[in-house]
Amino acid sequence: MTKLRLILLTLVAALSIGAVAHAASFTTAKSNSAYAEPTASNPSVFDMAFGLRENASDTIDESNDATAYATCDDCRAIAIAFQVVIVQSRPSTVVPTNVALAVNDGCSRCSSLAVAHQFVVGRGEPARITKRGRKELLGVAEDLLRVERDYKRYTNAQIESRADRAAAEVREILDDELVAVDGTGKPDVDDDRRIERDD
Repeated sequence: MTKLRLILLTLVAALSIGAVAHAASFTTAKSNSAYAEPTASNPSVFDMAFGLRENASDTIDESNDATAYATCDDCRAIAIAFQVVIVQSRPSTVVPTNVALAVNDGCSRCSSLAVAHQFVVGRGEPARITKRGRKELLGVAEDLLRVERDYKRYTNAQIESRADRAAAEVREILDDELVAVDGTGKPDVDDDRRIERDD
């Protein structure tokens, strides 16, 4: 069967130029969201969220968003959100949303970067990501966490480039590791997971 492929919106929002970061999530939630808002006491914040889920309904309406909102002087906000949706049906309505929003509000020498990548993929029948594919997707998320850990060494442009490379890796994984489900077995997507790094 011909593979149905919908690669949806890739959005980047950036506005121009401590302590770190929120934990990242690897989740199956319908809404995937990264939100970074620095404060005077925590002037540099990076939040990353990575979602992987299945949808077998007639409506595909998942949401993915990254918001970086800076209001304090000399602060930096970075938010990155990735979402993969595996379509298990032949839906009649496909209306996912993908939003990246970076705002500098009344501050000076502040910077905001928001990047959102959303992928909606299917085969017109029950499908799953292979065990190897899920491991590789987790590896992409962990690589983004390494960027989070060392992000003060990078410019926003460099971080955006790393996120774009990660998106290219996700596309390749989906090309290679999305397979039909054999028989009537339930697709074996992993349970919700959290990836955290120590401060």
